[in-house]
Amino acid sequence: KYKNESGSQPCSLCPPDTFNPSSGGESEAVCEACPSNSSGPAGSVNVSACRCNVEFEGADGGPCKACRPGYYKPFVGDVRCVGPVGSGSAGFVDGSATTAQFNQPMGLAVVELGAGEMGVAISEVGNHAVRLLAVSGLMVSTLAGGGFAGFRDGVGSEALFNHPSGLAALGPDYLVVADGFNHRIRGLRLSSRAVETLAGTGRPGFLDGPAASAQLNFPAAVAAVPGSASVVVVADMYNRAVRSLDLAAGTLATLSATAALEPLYPFGVAVALGGEVLMDLSRWDPAAHAPPPPPPPKPQAPP
Repeated sequence: KYKNESGSQPCSLCPPDTFNPSSGGESEAVCEACPSNSSGPAGSVNVSACRCNVEFEGADGGPCKACRPGYYKPFVGDVRCVGPVGSGSAGFVDGSATTAQFNQPMGLAVVELGAGEMGVAISEVGNHAVRLLAVSGLMVSTLAGGGFAGFRDGVGSEALFNHPSGLAALGPDYLVVADGFNHRIRGLRLSSRAVETLAGTGRPGFLDGPAASAQLNFPAAVAAVPGSASVVVVADMYNRAVRSLDLAAGTLATLSATAALEPLYPFGVAVALGGEVLMDLSRWDPAAHAPPPPPPPKPQAPP
């Protein structure tokens, strides 16, 4: 703080992007500027409050350098710039960002991991799993899914998905998953890796009502509603509809049907700060790219 006039008026906070490590001063000049490409809140008393801006990396307090070409950093703070993640070969391998393997990653959601650490959750339709990239250590791990298609609630690899495509972060420890060919909406708690079913019967259909008996037909994407801790919007692809799932009330409702847009499908969805629902319409049909079912068993020769 500083006080540049005599009298009884209170001391003033140093402005944003400055700091004052001393006990006070007689003018704003005692407030030192944060290092280049960093910023801090008003009233900071230490250079460590100056954190590297988006697209610049470095320790708190600087110096901060720009990300290399092809790398990015979407967060403010002591986080490294991130380059391409994955080895480039299809597979199902956890590990460092350069050696980990994915198979058709589809959805992304930025999540909070606690203690100021951020991560990116990744849905994979090829591995039928939800993976996690921890940004600070650039390590990839599997949150849930067994690597093959199925349906089962449970923890970690015990839980099964079938073409999980869309993700939405709902609070700091919870993900909502659009489980496409299971025709369900699932929930995943990050801290425990426990998966539960939030809506859908598993049968394709178009039915509003209680979440446990409501029906969807390939939910492709989900989006959290700004300002709400319990409502998500769903792109219900094959029903050509946008649905609203209220987790607190346990109900699924239709916001808008888009049958008139045939042959387009609502494949993505987002909710703006003002509440407007934005759709990504596509001609792409995931059923045409799904792996074929296994052949029936050969008949046994009579004894």
